[in-house]
Amino acid sequence: MYMLHLRGRPQDVRSIELRHERLITGLSSLNHERYRLKPERLSALDTSKMLPSTEVSLTRGFPSRMKGFVHYYNRDCAEDHGRCDDFLVIDFDPRDCEYDYVIRKMFPTAVQAFSPYLGLIAHQNEWSSRKPFVETRSEVRQFDLVNYYDRELCRRAFGLTPIQLGNRLKPQACELKSDRKGTYLILTDEIMGERVARRFGQSL
Repeated sequence: MYMLHLRGRPQDVRSIELRHERLITGLSSLNHERYRLKPERLSALDTSKMLPSTEVSLTRGFPSRMKGFVHYYNRDCAEDHGRCDDFLVIDFDPRDCEYDYVIRKMFPTAVQAFSPYLGLIAHQNEWSSRKPFVETRSEVRQFDLVNYYDRELCRRAFGLTPIQLGNRLKPQACELKSDRKGTYLILTDEIMGERVARRFGQSL
């Protein structure tokens, strides 16, 4: 199984509802019936009992076999640390979907809607087994099959602007887009098993 994973810095109390609305609107605007989210099938976001966080399942909203959820952290956590992140997880079988559509259309749409600092598509088991823990707001120790880094993460992790990072990674990239806001990088559009994916990311 593969995992589409986005992590975002919380901004203020109102950003929970705003971020959720933008995410649902973005995923429900996809032009492919199999991957277009059906908002009417989802449970409503409830922040009234949000201690310390709240979570909304997206699984029922996907017509395909994708499974996912979005997690929002209490805005009382003001630490500049990944444990206070909002995050999105969508699990899918790359051999049971139109993988090219997922990486080239669904992933960028989710990034634009969720405004994360970090986005990736990786082999689920390979990503979950990585040790030691990485402080995701400031460190990148391994490139994934598909990646997104915003301007602040580029500065913290690489000491570069998104465009500078893009220029350095261009020779290894299958597809790369960089602007002032961030860098979107597809290292490979091939479907890989867990061991190959691990070796591939560590070799760059």
